Amino acid sequence: MSTSSASSAAYQDFKDEPGFTRVVPIEEIRAKEGSLSIPLDVGGETQAQTDAAVGTATTALADALADWLQSSSSVRRSLDALLSSTE
Repeated sequence: MSTSSASSAAYQDFKDEPGFTRVVPIEEIRAKEGSLSIPLDVGGETQAQTDAAVGTATTALADALADWLQSSSSVRRSLDALLSSTE
C-alpha cells in the first residue's frame, strides 16, 4: 500500500493501518491529557502485524509495477502504430 493510500485509509475511511495509522476516539485522547504524540497510538504492533503490513505493501508494489509495465507496453504499441500510419 502506498503512503497516500495508507493515509486515505485512516483519514477518509477511518480505518487503522498497522504500523502507520490508528484511528483514536476522542475519549482516549482526553485520557492521555490531550496528547497527540504519534508513538502513543501507532507502534507496539506485534511482529506478525508488521510482517503482514510489509507483505501487503510488497505485493501491492509488485502488482502495480506489473500493471504499469503492461500498460506501458500497450501505449508503446499504440504509439508505434499511430506513427507508422502517418509516414
